[in-house]
Amino acid sequence: MFETLFEDNKQIVRRILEGNQTTSDELLDSYDDALLKKMRDMYNSCMDEGLLDQIGESPLKQIVHNIKRLFRNQVADGFSNKHFNDKRNGLTAALAYLHARGADFSINVTLPYLSGFQ
Repeated sequence: MFETLFEDNKQIVRRILEGNQTTSDELLDSYDDALLKKMRDMYNSCMDEGLLDQIGESPLKQIVHNIKRLFRNQVADGFSNKHFNDKRNGLTAALAYLHARGADFSINVTLPYLSGFQ
């Protein structure tokens, strides 16, 4: 039952994001209109497969490269970890880098796993 409800909600949200009209018969205030426009713009930017193919994986590779450098206490493009001095703090710098770029996550790792990070 929940799977059906989830799929139905996904389709409703997709129709709203792909549509050009407001979501109800009532007029939305300017804040709602602006928010809906931003959401549609964001959705459409992810749906431009031609542009995504053209860009390729280079942005993701750059992020991974920066995370590795910060973890190893090296300077990354656009982010300095000069306040971090040891391996534990290298991890802190890498997580701060991700957080500064909007990554929202929680982590549950063990020390043996971290010691094998290359």
